[in-house]
Formats: sequence, C-alpha cells, structure tokens
Amino acid sequence: MKTIADSPDSRKYETGWDVLRVLACLMVIVIHARNPYTYGADGALDPWAAFFIVAARADVPLFVMLSCALLLPLRQGAGDFLKRRFWRVAAPFAVWSAIFAFIPLPADLTGYAPVYEGLTPPAGAPL
Repeated sequence: MKTIADSPDSRKYETGWDVLRVLACLMVIVIHARNPYTYGADGALDPWAAFFIVAARADVPLFVMLSCALLLPLRQGAGDFLKRRFWRVAAPFAVWSAIFAFIPLPADLTGYAPVYEGLTPPAGAPL
C-alpha cells in the first residue's frame, strides 16, 4: 500500500476502493446498456442478459456503501459538511435539469423517439 504524503491524516491509500469504484461504474453501464439485448426478436427473455442485469443490480448499493466508507470519519462538523455537500450536488443537478428541460434534443440526433413512443414490453415481461 502507498501512503499519500500530503494527506492531513495518516490514513493509507487503499487501491481496493478504486477497484470497487470501477466495478460499480461498469455495473451502471451494464444496467443502462441492457435495453436492446434483454429480449430477443421473438419476445423471449435472454437468460444471459437477465443474468448480467441481476448481477449488476448491486451498483447503487455499492456506490452508497463506498460513499459512506470513504467519507467517514468526518474531519469537520456535520452542519458544515452537509452545507458544502449540498451545494456540490445541487448546483450541477440544477444546471443539467435546466438543460434537459429547456433544450430538448430532436429524435434524429439521439436515434430514439421521445420517451420511447409506442414501445410496449413483450407479454409477460416484468415491469
């Protein structure tokens, strides 16, 4: 393990956390990229796609656990921490929400019809 020299505390740098972050990011990509491959042309569920979807569902809990593990112990008061964290999350969220709300992309740029117009899941598909 490597030690970060300019760290205010003497905690050791753990590469395992980075490996878990990369794994969680890949799991998010699997979840978001699964749509075209979940069901075959005949409407039957593809078992390999279903396996990867189920295996990748741990992505959000993994991110939450990583965030908690890497934020503790707090080096400042809880009020200061929450105030700083709120603005670091709220500002980008507000900007991107405004962009997506007021500047819609035409379907010919994205390749998708707005909100999957006319798309219905196969009979018996879990919702």
